Amino acid sequence: MNAISSATSGMLAAVARLDVSAENTANSQAQGGVSVLVQARSPGAEPTFLPYSPFADGAGMVATPDVNPAQESVDQMDALNQFKANLATVQTADDLLKAILDLKT
Repeated sequence: MNAISSATSGMLAAVARLDVSAENTANSQAQGGVSVLVQARSPGAEPTFLPYSPFADGAGMVATPDVNPAQESVDQMDALNQFKANLATVQTADDLLKAILDLKT
């Protein structure tokens, strides 16, 4: 049972990573500095010159999320692979438990 609970925890972590990366990707063009981070990054936003934005300061600068779309794509693929690996662990543990039950009958 430890293998199943450990793999389930890994799957939940992968889902959380995928959610964060998806939100970062969705908000990458947002103005005002919207960004979701699992780890602290410095800086979390970068100044962009958008003088007509309602979020612009006196110099016409807006804080936009410091999101690298290529890195977010890699993070999403990594989270998917992490989920698949943990799912395979759950399936293997399930097969082993079924085999044990078959031996006892």
